[in-house]
Amino acid sequence: MSLPGTSDDPLELGDLNPELIQARIDARDTGKKGKEPTQLERDKEARLAQKEARLNTGAAPGAKGKQPPPSAPPTTPLPPQVNKSLLLDKIAAYRERFPHLKKRNNNVTAKSTADEILDELHYCELQLGSANGGPNIGATVLYGTMVGIERFTDDYWNPLGLRLTGLGTVAQQNMAEFQPIIDELMIKHNAGAYTSPEWRLALAIGATVVTVHAANSNPEMARAVKSMNQAVNVPKNAKDL
Repeated sequence: MSLPGTSDDPLELGDLNPELIQARIDARDTGKKGKEPTQLERDKEARLAQKEARLNTGAAPGAKGKQPPPSAPPTTPLPPQVNKSLLLDKIAAYRERFPHLKKRNNNVTAKSTADEILDELHYCELQLGSANGGPNIGATVLYGTMVGIERFTDDYWNPLGLRLTGLGTVAQQNMAEFQPIIDELMIKHNAGAYTSPEWRLALAIGATVVTVHAANSNPEMARAVKSMNQAVNVPKNAKDL
């Protein structure tokens, strides 16, 4: 029995009783649950959430939302593979069909570089596309233009009342006067350096069509074309001339 005025807990250790501690914790949690968060607490929670999102998507090593590294600059594409055998076969076929072709480099072989073989092939095509003595592209275009103007003014529209019958024939007969100017224009505009065989074939067919149409439309043109295609008969007494 304790003395009057004394306590059963002289060391005041009653507050350390586990049951009392748990009761106080439960009372505290119950008070927090029923309390509404203030505006300051809500702002703090929002800032913490934003910070956590930045850390997850930022530069934090090993984070799940880590952004991919910046893409590397595009590398230079590799040059296309060149079939040297095919190019050498083309060069050989050109030289066999056209023996007059010149060589820019020495004889190219399979040991030559791709650039050397391509340059030699381009040189062969350049000579064929700009060969002298063949149908001149500029002259063909000029002749076709003159014939077109002639037919257009005769059959469709001629507000000035021009009589241009035979304009194409006159232009063809005087092509020597136009040729220097045509060549100068083609050199100036780099139009006569090389012409593909497709364009040369199309222009040759076009010139033939225009010539036949003009010959069938103009009797004088027909006689001129016929005389151009006739063989020249050399008299027997002119052999010694």
